[in-house]
Amino acid sequence: GADYVEVRFEDLCTDPGRAIAAILDFLELAPPAGADYAGLIEPRSSPLLPEVQKNAPAIARRLSRYLAYCRY
Repeated sequence: GADYVEVRFEDLCTDPGRAIAAILDFLELAPPAGADYAGLIEPRSSPLLPEVQKNAPAIARRLSRYLAYCRY
């Protein structure tokens, strides 16, 4: 099997049940009955610093392979 499970914050916020199920499956643990993971997740925004905003195109170019890997 795999050595790790990958969960992006965006995916956790979008579908917490699926993300937690993947983690529990990886750990070979049974999910608790009736768990409401959506109630535990609080998506938040992260405003970009002006320097990052200004350089966003150059940053995206340099990180293009990583961003593609992470499905951004």
